[in-house]
Amino acid sequence: MSFIAGYLLGLGQGGSKVIKPLTVTENGTYKAPEGVDGYDPVIVDVPDRYDEGYKDAKDLNQKIIEQLNGDGDTVTDDNGNTIENAIVSDDPDYTNDIMKNIVFSGGGGSVTVQNLSGDAKATLIVSRVPHDVTGADCGVRLDLLITNTLTGATFVQNGGSVVNEAFGKNFNVRLEGVFFTDNMHRVNFHAWIYDKRTGEGIRFYDVGSISSIVDAEKFGTSDNQTAITQEQG
Repeated sequence: MSFIAGYLLGLGQGGSKVIKPLTVTENGTYKAPEGVDGYDPVIVDVPDRYDEGYKDAKDLNQKIIEQLNGDGDTVTDDNGNTIENAIVSDDPDYTNDIMKNIVFSGGGGSVTVQNLSGDAKATLIVSRVPHDVTGADCGVRLDLLITNTLTGATFVQNGGSVVNEAFGKNFNVRLEGVFFTDNMHRVNFHAWIYDKRTGEGIRFYDVGSISSIVDAEKFGTSDNQTAITQEQG
């Protein structure tokens, strides 16, 4: 009997194979160590990062859809102001995840960010620029409205605009985030004006202002909730 035949016969009779169970919790390459012929059973419990990312994006978009349908949360800030139809965030990263999923097209619109412990709120206003003669859209304009939530005083920071008579109707605005700095005394909105046909960014905008411009103390505290509301024009 040849060596190969004897080996195969040994396998058929069970031989002296060593089989151990294996539980996999991370992606990788797993080789049987010396003295182990195989694994049985093999249990795989690796999180599907694609599914997790898809679920997170779906949850964010669902929150935005609920808010646009008027089914957002109603909250009250520390000064007694009621904020209706809001998306409430406990985390600046989550706030910006929401912001990145807000797109303004058509007639423009606005998004307001209000920390529940502050006495100032910030509203990014997106408006269409009409042609002087035809009245048709020929560009997009961004402005920042700061409001004192105690007195109602307001200030508008001109954010600038992009105008192109031929392609104005094809410009949309995609938000990148809102950032509070200088111990919550300053706010900056980041946004892209882009060509909705190609997705190409036309111009990046950083529009900012300070709470003291309306005699307010600050936009809030970093450890408090933030209410996000929006309107599509």
